[in-house]
Amino acid sequence: MYGLQVIFDLFISSRSIPYVYSRGCNYFIAMQNTSIYKVILIFTGLILLNCSSPAEKASKLHVFVTIPPQKYFLEKIGKDLVQINTLIPPGASPHSYEPKPSQLTGLSRTKLFFAIGGDFEGAWLPRICKDLSGLKVVFALNEHSGAQSDKCPNHDHDHHRHSQGHDPHIWLSPEQVLHMADIIAIELSAADSVNRDQYLNNCSLFKDEIRDLQNKIRANLNGCTPGHPFMVFHPSWGHFASEFDLSQISVEIDGKEPGMREMQNIIDIAEKKKIRTIFVQPQFSKRSAQTISDQLKLKVSVADPLAENWAENLLKISEALGKE
Repeated sequence: MYGLQVIFDLFISSRSIPYVYSRGCNYFIAMQNTSIYKVILIFTGLILLNCSSPAEKASKLHVFVTIPPQKYFLEKIGKDLVQINTLIPPGASPHSYEPKPSQLTGLSRTKLFFAIGGDFEGAWLPRICKDLSGLKVVFALNEHSGAQSDKCPNHDHDHHRHSQGHDPHIWLSPEQVLHMADIIAIELSAADSVNRDQYLNNCSLFKDEIRDLQNKIRANLNGCTPGHPFMVFHPSWGHFASEFDLSQISVEIDGKEPGMREMQNIIDIAEKKKIRTIFVQPQFSKRSAQTISDQLKLKVSVADPLAENWAENLLKISEALGKE
């Protein structure tokens, strides 16, 4: 509105004086040629449209997340009020990823870091906290249905939890994401209180979408018997299986590919359970899954737990399971 008002003032003033003074951007134009003057006048007015007041040009809240699905959640709740950076890019394995120097620089300009609470974060998060003491880290921990927030959390207790049976893939359960959404909205509101109502409203709409997704997934799985078994290479889908009454069978054992004896045991289980599909993820080797597939003539399908389009990904998996 401010820029449009200036353009109007400039046109009015052009009828009486050959001088232009544009408020806000400190331009002074003096022209004798009327036609050229009017062209410059319009051009200057258009520039002024971008000379917004501080309130009109408020900066976005900069946040970091660990994995791509979290970016999906932040986009739903933060929308255009938040600038989101993802630490682990699509296709990369969280278990072997190391943050780049450019990302550490970005973190130094960030108010909030939303951690997922996985054991893989324990390899580098304490170091980041030590170097960036002003960074607030927010956890959505599986054990709590809530958040743990800290300036520099102690992550020692998280080491090796995955290999000892803890499944950190909480984002693959829509029910868990309902809790995570509340946490995200609360933390964004605390960091940017001016837009609190917007964050809370966006959160409410997102939770409606999640509940609708849950209903669609249940419809896709309607033909599955309780405890319906499905086979995966890496045990990422435990929370998904638990919510929708499925049974996950993992090829990987304690974070390693199975040996010959273990492989035969898995093949026997797959045959007994009448498994038709083995789901693999792009971050891991398909060799063992392919061996089982070749022997039992099973289908190998990709199920990426780190896919950024979270809702579409879960629907795709439920459709594949429902067709088995």
